[in-house]
Amino acid sequence: GPCLVFSLKLLILAGFHHTVFTTAVSQAACALVALVLVRVLRIAPLTVRFSWADWAMTFVPIGLCVCVALATGNAVYRYMSISFIEMLKGFSPAAVLLTHTLLGKPPPSRRHVVVVSCIGIGSCIATLGEVHLHVAGLFLYAVSIFSDALRLVAVNGLLSHIKLGVVESVYHVASASSILLLVLSGLIEEPHRHW
Repeated sequence: GPCLVFSLKLLILAGFHHTVFTTAVSQAACALVALVLVRVLRIAPLTVRFSWADWAMTFVPIGLCVCVALATGNAVYRYMSISFIEMLKGFSPAAVLLTHTLLGKPPPSRRHVVVVSCIGIGSCIATLGEVHLHVAGLFLYAVSIFSDALRLVAVNGLLSHIKLGVVESVYHVASASSILLLVLSGLIEEPHRHW
């Protein structure tokens, strides 16, 4: 929505090519809003208390997956058109199914495989006419889509025994991912940043 439009205008029109920093700021904003809702206004109270060790073992791996998925997913916009990226998103269910299976989870039913295959074939047909195909963009998109699939499988595994509300989940995950994104931005973008 509006965040995507703002990010694209900042990245493309203004020439601000620090996609990881931009993503870190948006995740920090999400974490801040969740913090206000949970800790200040108490609209969405914390239902589960975590020790620092439990929080780190649970939310840092999920935050890392979010970090990689968002950083690479936003960097893709520097290489490919928005319409092409939107068509590629049809491969997401296949990536989730493949990641789920490769991590030793129970195999999907035949019906699920057929449905996901049909979605993938439809996405292939939709993307055949793309003339501005960029290898770096495809690589970044593949990293993004599989990181997001890994995040979904990790959430399913790490949080299956815990019931968290939506705001509470954002409170934990966005804080972890924003910290990781800021560190990543400092490592790979700071040496090249010209304010």
